[in-house]
Amino acid sequence: MIQHIITAIDKRESQNKIRRIVRNYYIIYWAVLALLICIVILPFHLHLVPTANTEPKEAVVKIGTEESMGTGFLISPNYILTARHVVEDLQIGQTVNIVFDQAKVSFETTATIVYYKENVQNDDLAYLESDVAILQLENEVTQISPLELGNSDEFETGKIVVMGYGLDDWSEPDGKITSASYHEIKTLYKLDASVNLGHSGGPVLMYDEQNKVGKVVGIVIADFSTILTMYTGILIKGESVVLKINQAEKILSQGGFQIREFNY
Repeated sequence: MIQHIITAIDKRESQNKIRRIVRNYYIIYWAVLALLICIVILPFHLHLVPTANTEPKEAVVKIGTEESMGTGFLISPNYILTARHVVEDLQIGQTVNIVFDQAKVSFETTATIVYYKENVQNDDLAYLESDVAILQLENEVTQISPLELGNSDEFETGKIVVMGYGLDDWSEPDGKITSASYHEIKTLYKLDASVNLGHSGGPVLMYDEQNKVGKVVGIVIADFSTILTMYTGILIKGESVVLKINQAEKILSQGGFQIREFNY
């Protein structure tokens, strides 16, 4: 019987064969891992699926400065919209406190004021038409779905809901857009919902075809009821004013912010 003698060459070939097998296993392992990453993560990155399954109110925030407080809302993981007069006691580049008080797990953070239109007199109609500011969050908020922006050119009157912190307390007053203009100013709505100090900067959301809260069509900027009542001595109702979202988009674009490009 002839016995096979294992030589040094045989050992080397055997070791090389084992190395090739191990290397192939590593290639397969990393290929499968890369495929799983593409399947699980890439759709979220490309926004093919929502980043979070959250209620609209979770994207609405309380904004606080030393001089005032108001409401804002998330339009992307990085940015918040609000009314200019909520933050204009501070300069662009300064920070404000942000509270996601309606999130399933509430949390606080800060945001930097990155743009609002400056040098507009507050007794001028142009002030109302440009009453919007954009804030950049300190850290991305990916666990809450941003509110989606609608088209105010296509929404003249109808049922809406306002979300925000009127009198420093959360509320969701509903009502109607009663006019597509405010004293012939086409960039503003007139609103009959009951809004108060603190609702400023909050979103005005229309209802969709399924009667569910839908897209943002405006931002609360003023409630003239109290002011006009005190000024005239006559009880004034229904004089709340909303900046149309398309006008807000126009104002922010002057500062280089194309908000629909990063809203989803």
